[in-house]
Amino acid sequence: MNRRISMRLILTALMIASVITALPTQAQEDPAVRIHQLALALHEDNIQNQNLTFWVGGTLGVEEFSLELIKPGSKMPLFSFAPLFKGDKRLEKANLKGAYLLNFWASWCEPCRMEFPVLEKALKKDQFGIPLYFVNVLDTETEAQDFAATYHKQMTFLLDLENVFLSKHMLQAIPQTWLIGEDGVVQVIHLGNLTEAGADFFEAVIEHPGVGKFDPSDLKPTPKPTLTPLRKATSISTVKPPSGP
Repeated sequence: MNRRISMRLILTALMIASVITALPTQAQEDPAVRIHQLALALHEDNIQNQNLTFWVGGTLGVEEFSLELIKPGSKMPLFSFAPLFKGDKRLEKANLKGAYLLNFWASWCEPCRMEFPVLEKALKKDQFGIPLYFVNVLDTETEAQDFAATYHKQMTFLLDLENVFLSKHMLQAIPQTWLIGEDGVVQVIHLGNLTEAGADFFEAVIEHPGVGKFDPSDLKPTPKPTLTPLRKATSISTVKPPSGP
């Protein structure tokens, strides 16, 4: 009899211990908690790399300027992007269904080149789970093709002919990565080269749309970095280099 009581007490104690041990894990699995952790990681990463992420849940990084055109929460405007390579298809917003990503880049842009290995890695493991389209801007078709040829087999490359979309709707800075939700609303606009911290954040926001928020004012004050033209050029390109003769 005593042995049965002892066994019951041991089993009860083990069950209580397992519940207590599981609580932190359950908290980590909460999408809002997880997204906040990733937002904080990207916020710190953006400050270090002088990038900036505008998200419907908050701004990540040091906000040196604001978006005056399309912002997160805005409806994605109509667009029509031509294929960069012959044989590929034109991309029309009117024909798209579901969530998707747009990456705006140029062959001369060093931060754009920096992020391609990160995006290639993400695509190989289907990290985002939605289409990612690469839209070339502020470039020549030949130079864009020369650079993109390496990645053409696994990536879809397009052209913003005459920079029509960029001129009407975008801040004049590249690279940029946009997330558009299933409802056609812009969820995220990331300025600067996308790092692994950024890829992880995009993955979570795609998986849990509309979940989470981030307010930098809730954190301890972070000294604003001193920007120099050289340092800034390593993260975001804002000026197209002069064209050749």
